[in-house]
Amino acid sequence: MHYHKVQILMHATQAHKPGVGVPGIRVFFSISFPNFHPCLFYFSVTQNLDYIQNLGFTAIWISPVSQNYEGPRTAYGDPYHGYWMADISQLNSRFGTSDDLKALSAELHKRGMFVLFSLLSIMFHMLILILMKRYLMVDVVVNDVMSTSITPDLSGYLFKEPDQYHPFCWVNYSSTVSEEECWLGDKNVPLPDLNTENPTVVAGFQSWVSNLVQEYSIDGLRIDGSFTLF
Repeated sequence: MHYHKVQILMHATQAHKPGVGVPGIRVFFSISFPNFHPCLFYFSVTQNLDYIQNLGFTAIWISPVSQNYEGPRTAYGDPYHGYWMADISQLNSRFGTSDDLKALSAELHKRGMFVLFSLLSIMFHMLILILMKRYLMVDVVVNDVMSTSITPDLSGYLFKEPDQYHPFCWVNYSSTVSEEECWLGDKNVPLPDLNTENPTVVAGFQSWVSNLVQEYSIDGLRIDGSFTLF
């Protein structure tokens, strides 16, 4: 489950400041709106960059920007966090529009700040090397999608063929193969595991990530859950 990863609006992590470990890196903003007004996330952050920057923050790290589950409320609520993937090639309408995200990216670059996008997995020290360039980064989820059934309708995802997913089995953390090929989640919110050995899946991810980076001037990506990929 990923709904606990980003829990509170503008939660500050002050682990890296000038003179402490990584020169030039000050602090990060990890941003999420559990109860934010629909479609105003990017716009609201852009409008408050003076305040954010005056506090000494040099980076914005936001949840995955791709489309999330949009069906009836689940047993665990709604996916405000951004980690319950539907069609990754589409934007999450709860966060704002394409133009809103472009405006946020442009304003951050103009100020010499950066945005962090999570892709859902590189080690954190690799992320810091990216952040030293003081640009934009985003979270990305590439290991699974979200469903409310172990027999999901694949038509709503970017990858629509059964062989583009691993067969259903619950993950067993005592087995490396199970971690790589079985499903996270539970009976309420199973997360169908993508078959990242499938050439069509690999090509689809390459195309999507390339387009995402170019379209929104992203300088860094964070992939979450790499242990389930390799």
